[in-house]
Formats: sequence, structure tokens, C-alpha cells
Amino acid sequence: MFAPILQTCSLSSRQNWRQFSVSSARAYLLVLLCSGFLMSQPLRAASLGEFNQQSSVYRPYFVELYTSQGCSSCPPAEQWLSSFRDHPQLWKTLFPLAFHVSYWNCIGWKDPYSKRAFSQRQYDHLNAKNTGQVYTPQFVINGKEWRGWFDRELGDVFNQPPEKVGVLSVSIKAKSAQDKAENTATATATDTATGTAGTALHLQASFERYSDNQSSKTANQSSNQQASTVINDESPIELHLALVGTGFTTNVTRGENRNKVLKHDFTVLQHQVFTPHTTNPSHFSGEVTIDNKHSGKAEKLVWVAWIVQNHRPIQAVGGL
Repeated sequence: MFAPILQTCSLSSRQNWRQFSVSSARAYLLVLLCSGFLMSQPLRAASLGEFNQQSSVYRPYFVELYTSQGCSSCPPAEQWLSSFRDHPQLWKTLFPLAFHVSYWNCIGWKDPYSKRAFSQRQYDHLNAKNTGQVYTPQFVINGKEWRGWFDRELGDVFNQPPEKVGVLSVSIKAKSAQDKAENTATATATDTATGTAGTALHLQASFERYSDNQSSKTANQSSNQQASTVINDESPIELHLALVGTGFTTNVTRGENRNKVLKHDFTVLQHQVFTPHTTNPSHFSGEVTIDNKHSGKAEKLVWVAWIVQNHRPIQAVGGL
């Protein structure tokens, strides 16, 4: 990201020197200005800090793609996922995420967006019997393996009856001095990202299950709306948080995709898991750190947060 800016500044300085005989002092000032511009770039990620979203009561479509730059079958799957960029329900009822796995890295090309934790997440689906095997590209929709993409047959995968599950509210903001000083008991956050530590932020979230806000059983529920069959009051829930980037481009020089330019959208850059408060199992809080390793290269960055129960996503929110 930085190299082209430096080259542009250097070229500008040489042109100015030849055409206008700019003094060395002025050229040095230009370098300082460029340096100041470069130093300000990490703030692009930090601008994500203020996030305040609330879901509807209905369960969304949560689409996970397990992919790799080392897999020659994956680019078409990622292109299909990219088709959701302009979908009117994006981050409302549709949540597409691409997890780049690491087990392809030993075959000629290391995927810069891959993480071992994302490979483990794919195996967790297998161990939970959400999928039948591990492969790429693999789609998991609402916690269930979906093979329809290979035949390009959507079927009724995005045409399920609306299901009321509950409301998720998530707030992410800059951590205040008071928050730092109090050091109150908060949820445990497991950060599966690697890279340069970024701006410290604080998360607060709550999930109100649909059954919690019902005063009575609804006997006259319409035929195309149903109460949740996935929420279990006995099983604990987790809150997952991902920093997601779109508009990435990579020139691949080795491996199965050598000499290709790959484009990626909805790429998960970092992933954290929050456990609920011991005294209130529907509330979450904890510290969030932005990973600046790749975030500065994204055309757009968004937060995506979702509730998981029994290894399946239940509710989600997302956006800037």
C-alpha cells in the first residue's frame, strides 16, 4: 500500500526539481508531508470504531465460504460470493463471509489472508456434524453444509419461512479512560487474528431471545412465520465478531492459481469470540483490537457480529 505513494511523491519531487528548480528544503518538506500522510493511514481502520446496530427478530441467512488462493476451484466460488456486494439485503438479512484456510499454504503459494484458526473453524463444523467432510470451496449456510453451488442450483436455500429467533444489539466504541480504570468483569474475548495491534475499542452486546419477550403463546401465528426451532433455552450462546474487508486484489505467482489476479470480497481479517457474563447470560462485553495488517488495503471495512448456539449462527448484525 505504501510503496506506490512513496514512488508518486518521489516522482513528483524529481519533476518539480527539473521543471521549477525547487530547493532541497522544499523537496524535504514534501517528503515530510508525504510521511505525515502515510502515518495517518492506519486511522482508516480506526474510523470503524463507532458501531451501533440492532437486528430484526428474524433469523438471517449466514453464508460461510471456506476458500484459499492456493485452490484452483475457489475463484469461481468467490466470484459468486462477490455477487452479493450490491444485494439490497446485505448486512440486513444476508451475511456472506469468506474464511481463508491455511492447509493449502504448503502447495506452492501462501494465502496472505489465511489463518490456522479459520481451518480449525471449518473442522469444528465437521466435528459438530454440520458438514460431512472438509474441502474447498465449501459453503456452510446457517450452520449446514450446502453443495448446491457446484450445480449452480440455489433451490430454496434463500427462500426459507421467516423464523423468529430474537434481537441482537451490538455497540462498539472507543474505550474511554473510565473503562480502562474500572477494569470491571467482562466477557472473555478470544482473538484469532494475527498482525499489528490497532486501536483499542470496547464492545457491549445483548441478545434477547424471542421466547424471552413473549407474554404468551401466539396461537394465531401466520402460516409463513414461525417461532424458533433452533433456539434452545438450555444451551449457552456465544457472540462472534469479525472484521471483514472487500475489494482485495492479489497477484498469485505460484501454485494452482499462478499468473492469475484474484479478487476477494467479504474476506474475514480477524475473528473474536466473546462468552457471556456469568451473572447475565444474554449480555456480552470486552475489548476489541483492530488488526491493521490487511485492513488498510481494503476498499471497504465492516463489522459483523453474530450469535452462535450449538455451533450454528442464530442472529447477526453488520455494517459500518
